[in-house]
Amino acid sequence: MKWLKLVKDHILWIDQNSPGPLIKRKRLNKSSLLVNLFQIVQKTRLRLMIKKRIRLRFDYMNKNEMERLSPCLIHIDKEGRWFHKGSEMIHRDFIRLFYENMGLTPEGTYVINWNGTTCYVEVEDTAHVVRRVVRRPEKEGGGECYMLYLSDDLKEELAPETLSVGKENVLYCRVKDAVFPARFTRAAYYQIAGFITEKQGLFYLPLNDRLYPIAIHDDS
Repeated sequence: MKWLKLVKDHILWIDQNSPGPLIKRKRLNKSSLLVNLFQIVQKTRLRLMIKKRIRLRFDYMNKNEMERLSPCLIHIDKEGRWFHKGSEMIHRDFIRLFYENMGLTPEGTYVINWNGTTCYVEVEDTAHVVRRVVRRPEKEGGGECYMLYLSDDLKEELAPETLSVGKENVLYCRVKDAVFPARFTRAAYYQIAGFITEKQGLFYLPLNDRLYPIAIHDDS
């Protein structure tokens, strides 16, 4: 199996590159390393399976099931700040956990599934918010990219083909494999706006010798 090969390669790398006295002091051996790495792989695979099941469950929820959902009593404002019963949530571990268990129904309702219970979240605009944008220069074997720093404390490469402008000239994109929309904060908007070019009244984001058009979706 592919993951087992990665574990064996990692152990081989430790044998070749780790100083003997350090390994001995920590009393590490191949068996314990194998167990630890196996547990990490299993947890990662389980998390991906859970997220996939949650996403599929949300996709196929019918209207009656959605109407029976209870509120989470959580509100997310347009800046990506979380509130519970009116009080701002400040514990990032809880917020990250809720993000990991969040889904989006076909009707655009944000839901959280936790411990077998599903509830809906009140969202002012989008649950995911882009707080910072950094342009990464071209590296060996790969082109340049724009890194997005998101409100779930994770970062990912921008998918430039998903950029769009909505009401009040707010910039959006799609994140998490294009599952969720994400709103750019004012700061993030200005960070990427300097790279945007205009041609004949249309706006484009240049990236790796290509111009990506920015769609306009003004529903006002």
